[in-house]
Amino acid sequence: KDKAEVSFLHRGIVVDSITGDPIEGATVTISDVSEDKITNDKGIYEKQIPIGRYTVTASAEYYGTKDTTVYLNRNNPFLRFELPREKEMAATHEIDEKQVEPIDNQERPSQVEANPGNSPVPPGRQDTVEQQPEEGLEEEPQEAIATTSPEDTVLLPVSEYKPNNVVFLIDVSTSMAEEDKLPYLKQSIINMVRHLRSIDKVTIVSYATVSHMVLPTTTADNKAMIEQKVKELEARGSTRANRGLTEAYQKARKVYIEAGNNQVIMASDGKFDELSGSRTKINMKVRWNAFRGINLSVVGFGRDDEGLAFMKGMAQKGNGSTLMIKDKEQARRAILKGIDEHQKYQQ
Repeated sequence: KDKAEVSFLHRGIVVDSITGDPIEGATVTISDVSEDKITNDKGIYEKQIPIGRYTVTASAEYYGTKDTTVYLNRNNPFLRFELPREKEMAATHEIDEKQVEPIDNQERPSQVEANPGNSPVPPGRQDTVEQQPEEGLEEEPQEAIATTSPEDTVLLPVSEYKPNNVVFLIDVSTSMAEEDKLPYLKQSIINMVRHLRSIDKVTIVSYATVSHMVLPTTTADNKAMIEQKVKELEARGSTRANRGLTEAYQKARKVYIEAGNNQVIMASDGKFDELSGSRTKINMKVRWNAFRGINLSVVGFGRDDEGLAFMKGMAQKGNGSTLMIKDKEQARRAILKGIDEHQKYQQ
């Protein structure tokens, strides 16, 4: 018979062995079939193959590998793979989103909020950040993004601060278009980059409906190019944080600095489109990468209490800092303030 006459549509599903949740992005290899298949957001893959005996292998990031040898035909077209989590992640199956403390409007900090032990900003900036009265923040004339002052160009001392591998993960969904969100974020990133050195690496990934590589990894002495890429950011689309996180962590791992500060800085208003199951996967991803030495800090905007509380929980799981930006003065200092304690050499 012609090969097409004896072929059929083989389908399968890959799920988490503990929760039963589908695993998106798993790789399925079918022996004697040249092209691997990748599972969709429902954990499903499919491939037109001839009837026959195959060894089918499923694997996914943060999970172990499972394989089976089976005779597949029209009467037996479907496989189910239950992948075990790698041992470092075994304790994450009871993640409860409700355990993250909500951010109460009355307790929302007007100053930058950071985890204890965060490293100070460079000389000439620390006192200004810590002692500036709240009233002054509201009344002080605002600066344009392009404005610089002598303290805005002080480089981090090489003898005191580790090399940085920083991946900015920027939410450019429609909700970030408000004047107190993306414009403030641009100012904060640009100001931070002015303090980084030639030994530091910067990568920029944006996400909305899809993730996008805004700036491939470059050294921080390419300041003009970095600033230009930041200024070109525009808000549009929905908010798919999981996809953006996956790409940001991939980039951070690719240029990982041994004994350096490897960090993803995620900036968003917390208005994620992901359902609760996807949020569990996000938390798994954050914990896994923290185990691997890539921390996550978050920069929050707006007043979506539920979303910002979830982001705060992400930073806790990612061994990073939580920063809230409400005005331009905070934006000018915030992300630099948020480079965590791992960046400074121990005295």
